[in-house]
Amino acid sequence: MLQKAEVPNDCTALVIGGPTRDYQQPEVDAIKKYVEDGGRALLMLDPPLKIGRSDIAENDALTSLLQSWGVTMDKNLILDLNPIGQLAGLGPQVALVTSYESQPIVSGMKGTATGFPLSRSIEIKNGDKTTVQKLFDSSSTSLATSNLSSPAVDPNDPKNKKGPLTIAAAGTYNTGKEDSQGRFVVIGTSSWAANSFMKFNGNSDLALNTIDWLASDEDLISIRPKQEEDRRVTMTSAQMNWVRITSQFLLPLVVVFAGVSVWWRRR
Repeated sequence: MLQKAEVPNDCTALVIGGPTRDYQQPEVDAIKKYVEDGGRALLMLDPPLKIGRSDIAENDALTSLLQSWGVTMDKNLILDLNPIGQLAGLGPQVALVTSYESQPIVSGMKGTATGFPLSRSIEIKNGDKTTVQKLFDSSSTSLATSNLSSPAVDPNDPKNKKGPLTIAAAGTYNTGKEDSQGRFVVIGTSSWAANSFMKFNGNSDLALNTIDWLASDEDLISIRPKQEEDRRVTMTSAQMNWVRITSQFLLPLVVVFAGVSVWWRRR
């Protein structure tokens, strides 16, 4: 886009992954033209946090484009107080999702959990040329705070927005051309697809399903088998000797000593 403000025609799917700075209007216009001409886009926009070194731009031009398609990005942060998430080792900043809508991306993910760190909520509605479907919500125990400049959050603040809250949606744009349809997916966070969190339960399946749907490869949408992990244990010679001595001598001696002690007491 530094040379020409347009998305190449041979682009199968455009991914906007958590921009931290404002998109300029020519960039937004290029995205708009691409999707409305039948292109496919995945937009993951993080909440505009202003905490410490986190200073994420509000990206008004880009959020205005999404609003024209029927997706409003709320300026808040979702906190999930679900105790199940805590049992899984997740903090309140990670929204745990266990139920999904009937949209093809997530219709086969029943019984699979996904996690979404540092999420914002969204609101959806159909437009003149767009049809928007919800993908999933946060849990009923979640809440959203609009205080994005302080790490201290009061769960009992009456200004908090109560869950469940919509986190992701998928939409289509009617181009008016035969056999041509724009598609877009909007998710209120990008951290769920980062390397550090991609392997959490069903996150990788969701990411692949999303790209498959955007690329019109619905036949590839599925829950994929988990890869087998290499669980071999590598030990030094000293460690091998210790294992051999323990298993061949120490453990049998403990059993013999316990048996002799029992016999001696009974005698």
